[in-house]
Amino acid sequence: MIAVAASSFLKICESFINYIYRDDLRLTPPTKRRDERCEQEVFCANFAARHNTARDSMSNATNDWFSTDGVGIYLLLPLCAALQSLPPSWRTALLLDRDTVFAGHWWQLLSAHWVHLSWLHLAGNMLGLAVLQQLFGSQLAGGRGWLGMVFIAIACSVSLLVFSPEVQWYGGFSGVLSGLYVYAALAAWQRHKLLAAAVLAIIGTKIFAEQWQDLAITRSSFSAIPVVVDAHLYGALAGAVYAGLVSASCRINNNISCKD
Repeated sequence: MIAVAASSFLKICESFINYIYRDDLRLTPPTKRRDERCEQEVFCANFAARHNTARDSMSNATNDWFSTDGVGIYLLLPLCAALQSLPPSWRTALLLDRDTVFAGHWWQLLSAHWVHLSWLHLAGNMLGLAVLQQLFGSQLAGGRGWLGMVFIAIACSVSLLVFSPEVQWYGGFSGVLSGLYVYAALAAWQRHKLLAAAVLAIIGTKIFAEQWQDLAITRSSFSAIPVVVDAHLYGALAGAVYAGLVSASCRINNNISCKD
């Protein structure tokens, strides 16, 4: 008797549940169910779009704060650090020495610009290089930075030997760095006139102030080492010449990449 009553009760519950779900399906037309699915899909699409927009904004903000163009120029840092770690006698052999270079040590025309007189001297020049890469990274890309570095270094060394006989020896990257700033600013003139003009004005004012003292060698207040100011002048002039050569080459070859 109890079993029959329990079975009847379960059948009644099952019929009631089926009635509820059947009534719910009857009250919800197919079009309404399709609309609900569409609303869910639209919501998911909008959420994904907002997520992608936020991600792209973060990526653009990162690129605005840190440019990756021309980062290959940073290979100069471990090179200079390795040379700075050499024994003093070895570093001296790499400096531009008027007597030894004419005796056949021609590598000094290039190596002198990678050897520094102290770690602080090296740090100051590498900081200047990092600022240059952030301002004009695209002008240093594609090997133009390294080629310009070699051209300016040799031109600066030869100019010191020819036009500054009072300079007996030289070492450091500041002359080449001045030239790279001038080259990069001139190369970027068409697209970044204001920035290029500001950089050229700063470099020009600095060189004018140094030459106004009428001293080939001064002492830096930053690193307390002798500074050959003529190297900055010759480097800047060499940078201007290099910018002209790059521009002429781009026009002859109609190289679109030179317009970056």
